[in-house]
Amino acid sequence: MRAEHDFSTISCRVLIADDHELIRQAVRPLLRAIEGVAIVAEADDGFAAIALAKKLKPDLLLLDVAMPKASGLAVIGEVKRWSPGTRIAVLTGITGASVLAQLRDSGVVGLLSKTCTAQELDRGLRHIVAGEEYVSEDLRGFVEAGGAMGALTMRERQVLALAAQGSSNKEIAALLNISAKTAENHRTSLMRKLGVHSAAELVALVLRDNVQGV
Repeated sequence: MRAEHDFSTISCRVLIADDHELIRQAVRPLLRAIEGVAIVAEADDGFAAIALAKKLKPDLLLLDVAMPKASGLAVIGEVKRWSPGTRIAVLTGITGASVLAQLRDSGVVGLLSKTCTAQELDRGLRHIVAGEEYVSEDLRGFVEAGGAMGALTMRERQVLALAAQGSSNKEIAALLNISAKTAENHRTSLMRKLGVHSAAELVALVLRDNVQGV
């Protein structure tokens, strides 16, 4: 059983970066309610987030990944360059498995959903501030799916893209210059890895995550 944290001992300087004032208004009181937490600055675009992180070296950056002027992944890369001691948590409305997997691979310590309850957002922030990693409950399935996508071989990704377009095993074989049996084996393997069981589920996955076959 995980030991409970003594949140009263936390000392954490936080930079909030989100272009929506409403989101910042919602997050402020939750952070301020955690003893030892101080909000040192706020940014409403990606460039400002990078500049403030470089200047202030906060302990935690709470980041929206869809902001003007610089993408979330660009901000993460620059913050890690200029303030490597800053931990980064993402507050997002994105549910694309591949994007969430990219964010996890980039080293973020938290993925918080903008659609989660206030109670879960509070719980997630407290665990992140205390030094743990946290993923909102409604994002966990997407994160796992993104991890599975990363496990596909290039050939399996090619077969996936073609299968989602409605191509048969015979058509896939002709396009990729492989045997129909090999195409079938690739399709079976990728469906097992992704946990899908029909062509319709493959189409939904590809449309959601913009899977590229090349």
